Amino acid sequence: MEVMGFLSAVFERLKQFLKCCGQVGVGSVCREKLEKTIILFTKVLLDFLEYHPFPFIPLIQRCLEFSVSFVFTAAGDGLLFERFIVQCMNLIKSIVKNEAYRPDKNIEDSKPEVLEAHKIKTAFFTHPTLTEIAKRLVSKYFLLTEEELVMWEEDPEGFAVEETGGDSWKYSLRPCTEVLFLDVFHSYSQTLTPVLLEMMQNLQ
Repeated sequence: MEVMGFLSAVFERLKQFLKCCGQVGVGSVCREKLEKTIILFTKVLLDFLEYHPFPFIPLIQRCLEFSVSFVFTAAGDGLLFERFIVQCMNLIKSIVKNEAYRPDKNIEDSKPEVLEAHKIKTAFFTHPTLTEIAKRLVSKYFLLTEEELVMWEEDPEGFAVEETGGDSWKYSLRPCTEVLFLDVFHSYSQTLTPVLLEMMQNLQ
């Protein structure tokens, strides 16, 4: 219970630190320390989820609400920085693709805690939520910056290798965005396929 209480408090502290970030100028020593503290707190959540997925189940809902609201809604406007966005995306990915939360093909053979985790995920990832995530990923996070466009023009192959190599998705925004998109689409393709087709038709 003490561990759960501590982890629950992490979300409240993160909100407070993020609010402070929004009031402190970028580049200041205070801002730098705040960002480091925020990343440390999110790493606690990621590590606990990785090494103790079943005890983490009561936190799945809150973790998804926190991460999605800041990264994929207006709640995060003016408060986000790249490393925090990556951490939140990794939290979402880790929940979506966690093998411990995957029911057996024969549902009746699944453990109760697995079914509970699957139930929480299914209830959270509704059509509107998945649609918003997909649209934000494509229209906001997939866009190349001017620096990236220059890198692409100068060395397309080098740019592709640098972006997709190794564990870059754990630390860099673009590969993290791509991996999250693929994992979410793979898990919820029936919902997202018509959404993406509509987006493509709107661009034509």
